Amino acid sequence: MKALIESIFSKGCFFVLQFLTLMVLSRFVDKQFFGTFSIINSLYFFCIILSEAGGMQQIINAESADDERRVLANALVTSIRGAVIMVVLLLVFPLLYQFKVDNLAIALLAAALMLYGVASALIGLLYKQLKFFKVAVVECTAELISLLGAVLVGLSTDFDMNVLVVKVALYSFIRVTWLFVMFRQYLHPQELINQITDRTAPKSTFSRSVTSSNIVSFFVRYGDNLLIGRLFSIDILSLYDRAYQLTKYPVMLLSFSLQPAIQPLVKKLQSLDEVRAFILKLNAVFLVFGSLLFLFIYFYAAEIISLVLGDKWLDARTILVVLSFSIPFQAIYSISGGVYYGLGQPQRSLKINILLALFLVSAISISSYIGNFNLCTTLISGSFVVAALCCFLDIWFMEREMFLAWSNK
Repeated sequence: MKALIESIFSKGCFFVLQFLTLMVLSRFVDKQFFGTFSIINSLYFFCIILSEAGGMQQIINAESADDERRVLANALVTSIRGAVIMVVLLLVFPLLYQFKVDNLAIALLAAALMLYGVASALIGLLYKQLKFFKVAVVECTAELISLLGAVLVGLSTDFDMNVLVVKVALYSFIRVTWLFVMFRQYLHPQELINQITDRTAPKSTFSRSVTSSNIVSFFVRYGDNLLIGRLFSIDILSLYDRAYQLTKYPVMLLSFSLQPAIQPLVKKLQSLDEVRAFILKLNAVFLVFGSLLFLFIYFYAAEIISLVLGDKWLDARTILVVLSFSIPFQAIYSISGGVYYGLGQPQRSLKINILLALFLVSAISISSYIGNFNLCTTLISGSFVVAALCCFLDIWFMEREMFLAWSNK
């Protein structure tokens, strides 16, 4: 319980600063740039997944110091790979969506990914030791300084899309630097190089499963941006992105703040009955508080948008209300990954993510064919409801293999 409270408090502080970032940049940066940046940010998140390659989850499950260093060495390789792929994507996707990306922006985002996977693996070490406050200090400092840096860039030049890129890149640079200083006595370059060149090192099926699951999760979290921007319009995507960001923060407070503690705690549970009791309590909390948040947003959506984003975003009111219905169900779905990883069943998370991705792609495609974006947001919310129910039933009845077969194959 103490670990859960520390995780909630630590992540809660970070999310407050992220919410401040949302408020500041939504007011300063012109509305037209957010649709384009949401596509760029989606690509960046995809490359983060490739850079991390499940390193954070793998290092939590590592049994020895040698295993941990092997994960860090692999993270260095995957980070470089993610940076290279980012450059390629930023050269190709602007042609598909008809927008331009400055060479400086491409360079900044690629550089931000060069050591991202290593930094995430080091964060995993802190989570493994249940040092959530240290993680909070690193992330909160990086978030605050990067926001201030982005605002200074905007004031000295212009509040265009490059300000949003600078914010993302600065956060990564500061995070990496702080973690490398913190672990300077743990990181030995020669050992990492030896691990990289060691052809006899065992390959991790766990890492591949986590990466595959996270890639599918990308299409759940960010694939909707790519589809909506392509099938509807960049202007509609701007409204959807801001509304989704507003619903994302309650989900973060409900579930993402718990995620760092979920996997380590589930690993310590002694029986499936303890896992079920743990999940049941969390889901009850999510449903109660999530439902109250939905009612609050339903009655005060316009006031919330005006206060947080500014009056120029009031057209997103209907989208916000519909998406907010899924808040408790997004929270239930979000913690499932940590539960599956703690049980040593990452392939379970992969299958659930594939299921939800199929729901979302179908929802957006059908709505685009009909030409009704209100239907699109309704079906997106409904997809999270169904996915949350699948997660709960799959874990609750795991012994009976009621939903999907439980196996490590």
